[in-house]
Amino acid sequence: MENNKGSELREISHLSLVITLIAFSTVLVILNVTLAWEKWTIPLCIAAIPVCITMHVIKKPQDQFRIYIYSAILLMEMFYYCSNVETIFDSTPVIVVLLVVFSLTREKVIMWLGIIVGYAGMLYHLADAYFSIGLNTDRSNIVRTIWHLLLVAIAGMIIDRFIYIVTAMSKNYEDRIRVLEGASKSASDFLANVSHEIRTPINAVIGLSGVCIEKEKDGIIREDLMAIKQAGNRVAEQISDILDYSEIDMDNLAVNEEDYMLSSVLNDLVNQIRPIKPDELELVIDVDPAIPSVMCTDVGKLKKILWHLVANGLKYTKEGGVYVRIYSIKEAYGINLCFEVKDTGIGMTPDELERISERFYQANSGRTRSTSGLGLGMSIVSGFVSVLGGFMTIESKRDKGTTVHISIPQKVIDPSVCMSVSEPDKLALGAFLHFEKFENANVREYYSLMLRDIVTGLKVQMHKVDTIDNLRNLVSSMELTHLFVGDKEYETAPEYIEELSKKILVVLVANDDYKLPPGSKIRQMRKPFYCFPVIGVLNSRVDDLKESEGRLMCPGVRALIVDDEPMNLTVGMGIFKRYGMVVSTASSGMESIEMCRANEYDIVFMDHMMPGMDGVAATRYIREDMGDKELIIIALTANAIRGTDTLLKQVGMNDFIAKPIDMTDMAKKLRRWLPDEKIVETEGEPKKENSQIP
Repeated sequence: MENNKGSELREISHLSLVITLIAFSTVLVILNVTLAWEKWTIPLCIAAIPVCITMHVIKKPQDQFRIYIYSAILLMEMFYYCSNVETIFDSTPVIVVLLVVFSLTREKVIMWLGIIVGYAGMLYHLADAYFSIGLNTDRSNIVRTIWHLLLVAIAGMIIDRFIYIVTAMSKNYEDRIRVLEGASKSASDFLANVSHEIRTPINAVIGLSGVCIEKEKDGIIREDLMAIKQAGNRVAEQISDILDYSEIDMDNLAVNEEDYMLSSVLNDLVNQIRPIKPDELELVIDVDPAIPSVMCTDVGKLKKILWHLVANGLKYTKEGGVYVRIYSIKEAYGINLCFEVKDTGIGMTPDELERISERFYQANSGRTRSTSGLGLGMSIVSGFVSVLGGFMTIESKRDKGTTVHISIPQKVIDPSVCMSVSEPDKLALGAFLHFEKFENANVREYYSLMLRDIVTGLKVQMHKVDTIDNLRNLVSSMELTHLFVGDKEYETAPEYIEELSKKILVVLVANDDYKLPPGSKIRQMRKPFYCFPVIGVLNSRVDDLKESEGRLMCPGVRALIVDDEPMNLTVGMGIFKRYGMVVSTASSGMESIEMCRANEYDIVFMDHMMPGMDGVAATRYIREDMGDKELIIIALTANAIRGTDTLLKQVGMNDFIAKPIDMTDMAKKLRRWLPDEKIVETEGEPKKENSQIP
């Protein structure tokens, strides 16, 4: 803070000297021309202007040296002016003004040189007048001359005292700031240490409650344990916020750049958001398919930026929903990745909006719903966006919602698009989606925009209908390959839509708790309805369902799940245990290598993109360790573009499953890769409410 303040004052002094020099040089040129002074000084005065401007712009030479150069030129011009004016009395105002300008540098040497040079010019003027035309010895003229000489001395003493007082006050303030910064740092260090100490037992509570939930059969006790785990997760989130805020406050942020895929970031974000999203609110994620598939930035901070924006929007919205638009703008260095997050929440007043832009302002220190929708999280977002080289703007009106715009520069690693379908010309999509069912007009607009961008971005045809009669006409008039249906729309004619699912791939878009009837062949896509899960569906066919009509069990199969997101590991354990597998987990690529060295596994489900060592590097190490020994490694990736399977197989993975994981695709891959003796086919199908996992 001290350095910033000092640099601002020095910049002001530099600018003042340059402006004064330009003005004084211009005046001298005019006086030379009109009063016929020495013509040879005109080029020198003119040349001084561009030279000093250039030095000021390029900031060379060093600051202190530039100040002396500007001051030296002004001193020479002052002497020239004082020695050429008509009377000595014209010198005094100029000398005093220049002394005031010199005082801004807080350099006493320059100020006293100004007094000396001013006197020298005045005395030279008197001497020149004495030898050329003689001095006017009138008493009043002598008194005026002495008075003007005294004025320069008095002005010099006042300015000298001013410099002394300003310097002393500045030092006093700097000392106080240093003390306050030390106290703030101590408080932040204490807060960070306490947070670290609390995090350890909280992690134990979360982990042990998760283990107990898996073992407990009693429904009531399970609910209590889940409540404990959810409370622990909330505390862990608050601790994480405190640590992030402390790092920002102490200006101790480090940027750890790594390659990442936007699809993976959004998959993790959706899994984190689902538990906190109220069913009555809609979350719409609209992604431009033209965004590059692999970029480079601090992905951890990028995830937290999105998390805080969406979580704040949901928290302070009572009806309607949150709209997240993600797009990119090409630049010479790569792209600017842009986020636009809108909500239909309570918004902010102009006063709150003005104050929220302050770096550490907490718009709602009580963290209640009674004020604005942005609290501590927004300070974290602001700090992270700044350290990543981006910028943020906020628009909000009370009771009209809030819109946050963020742009962050990104390096492009793989410029190929982040989304594509294998055979777009062969797809004929239908959508039975009646957006008028949403009471909030903004939500209707959000869904329309998202659907339009998916269709235009992927270059596929989609025929949208909003009544069952129009759906019947659509099906009879053309051969659809896929049909997307909303939950309310499905309920208008469930038998007819179930019959359609035998011929075309029908996807139901609904909340987690929606249940399809037993035996249904309809795929269920968990909300939020957004592009990346749609890609996985569009690259599937109805024929794929035939391979998994029976219930698949893999009793005793030893599986290792590798993922850096704890939520993904928790959900994955629940899913794979349902197949009868013995499941272990690893939270990093390095940990997966160590576990594969220490244990024998039949199959490894490897997250593709992870911080530090990613799934590709971990697979290579595991393959080297295993030698000729067989081990099935299936990639879990949110990148469902064409060529992904070929790329992953080249690095040693057997296959891949797109995130969010579809149970039908999962069963298909398990049948393909596990030995027949490890697979047991049973009657019936897995529970439809779990037909898709993150």
